[in-house]
Amino acid sequence: MTDRIVTEYLKARERDEKGARSPYVKFTLAKLKDLPEKPFDYEVRALDPLSGLICRVRKSGVKTLEVFKKPSGSHRPVRIKIGTVGDLPLTGPGKSVKKRLQVVLSDLEGGINPNAERKSRRLKEEGEKLTLSEALDTYISSVRLKESTAQSYRN
Repeated sequence: MTDRIVTEYLKARERDEKGARSPYVKFTLAKLKDLPEKPFDYEVRALDPLSGLICRVRKSGVKTLEVFKKPSGSHRPVRIKIGTVGDLPLTGPGKSVKKRLQVVLSDLEGGINPNAERKSRRLKEEGEKLTLSEALDTYISSVRLKESTAQSYRN
């Protein structure tokens, strides 16, 4: 079931040929589930209607769907994980990979990096949970201080 172009790409990667580029294929759930596990990580890129999406196959056998693109105004591309193969339907009404892809591409076009947004939200939540006494204890245990100085800080 694997496309000929994917098979040729994988053979080139196994021979360690320079310039072997990730192939573009039409994504279907059956094709994605059929991608073979290799002793190296590789990517397969999607054609329309899911262009901008890649399927990353890890040597462990895990297959993830990701967006790999530069946010507007940035010079470095980012990887945004959409999910693993089979979690959501590729297309269709309601929750689907296509709808999630459109949201991520829209954010990137607006210069918003979803990874940075998620990280700042998580740090904010962690910061709200931290108390002053916990922060003080962590600081005192991580820095070499005289006992009198540590006691003074606690007071």
